[in-house]
Amino acid sequence: MHEPGNARPPKRPAPSSAPPRTDLTQAMADVNQALLAMRDALTQLSLALKDWQFDHDLSRRANAHDITRGLLANLVHPTRPDTAKPPGINTLRS
Repeated sequence: MHEPGNARPPKRPAPSSAPPRTDLTQAMADVNQALLAMRDALTQLSLALKDWQFDHDLSRRANAHDITRGLLANLVHPTRPDTAKPPGINTLRS
């Protein structure tokens, strides 16, 4: 039993299910928000690069089409060998 003069130790509070909000918790929330912003920025960059790649592919495809058309036309209607330009020289650059 409890004797007078001997104080009982204070009771510890019962642990709650939610952790208390600390500086670490706030830091993690800030990191999470920064990572989500970075994900959005990378998504926008990826879409922009895909658009650029698509445009670049179209121009390269058009160049290849022109070269092929020129070569086929040269096969059908050959030019004189002394005036013909060798195929593919300076035509692949965009």
